[in-house]
Amino acid sequence: MKSNVGHLNAAAGVVGLIKAALMLRHRTMVPTVNVTRPHPDLALDDTPFRLLTRAEAWASPAFGPRLAGVSSLGIGGTNVHVVLEEPPTPAGDAGAGRRASGAGAGAGAGGADAGRMVLPLSARTEAQLAAAARRLAAVLHSPGAPPLADVAHTLAHGRATLDARAYVTAATCEEAATALESLATGRTTAGGNAVGAAWAAGQEVTWPETGGRRTRLPTYPFAGDHHGALTLGPPPAPEPEEQATGTEAAVTALFRTTLALDGEQDLDRTYFAAGGDSLTAVFLVSELRDRFALDVPIELFLTERPLHELITRAVHGEEDDLLGDLLDELEQDEPEPDEPGQGERGR
Repeated sequence: MKSNVGHLNAAAGVVGLIKAALMLRHRTMVPTVNVTRPHPDLALDDTPFRLLTRAEAWASPAFGPRLAGVSSLGIGGTNVHVVLEEPPTPAGDAGAGRRASGAGAGAGAGGADAGRMVLPLSARTEAQLAAAARRLAAVLHSPGAPPLADVAHTLAHGRATLDARAYVTAATCEEAATALESLATGRTTAGGNAVGAAWAAGQEVTWPETGGRRTRLPTYPFAGDHHGALTLGPPPAPEPEEQATGTEAAVTALFRTTLALDGEQDLDRTYFAAGGDSLTAVFLVSELRDRFALDVPIELFLTERPLHELITRAVHGEEDDLLGDLLDELEQDEPEPDEPGQGERGR
């Protein structure tokens, strides 16, 4: 996935998991972007594996379900491999033909239109009810509209019942969409269904079985009310000195959390003495850049400065010859050269 979205650090593994799950869901195998041939040392010709260079339909295996493997190998030593199995075919698929045609035994129970589906809608207000009807009509008009039986089942069993209520009856998605558009404009479209009429009047009802199952439908059309004085405005811009002080406190908190520092005395230790390492330094540089817009050179973490001074320099950005400082420290640590002849006397 790196060629698609870049390096996601800790989220890299879960992105691979999501990709594999989506391939199982859509029964399609997709290639890796910009990878056109395998490394020759892999010797894939001697294995059952091959490199995908284009999207392919994922055919059902000769036996068993489709399986996908996801590996996550981290530079810090994390090695994980999981195997995903496609979900079982829902039992409702046996009635797929009936759902697609919109027919269902008892769908019109309690009314004269046997075989028609009842689509109940409710909202907090009449305006939101009309908006919900328009949204659903647009979905049912689309080429990829879900089966009408699934729509009726979802509306009856997967939506909360609110005060403003209405319903339509239909035998096809197009008929339902037309009825919903009429409902949105205030015209009466109910088909005289007894169960639907009782529900619209506020009664509790038992909806007839449609042979459908839950499907994805438009979400609730929230009103988006404005609450005036309760709406928070943008905070006033801090003074430069206050902003720097606040940033330094936030950066200190970041270091405390990342390095698991206990008290103020830990800030007197150097980065490595406090438990830091090179990978953590890369993480901190990235966090300082992304969260605080601070461009901190990683060489700053390699110096012998105490953490409190390191943080101050990271926030305020004093210019330093960090590489020169490191070379000076290395020279100070080198042993003094032997005097001429000293080696011979030692032997």
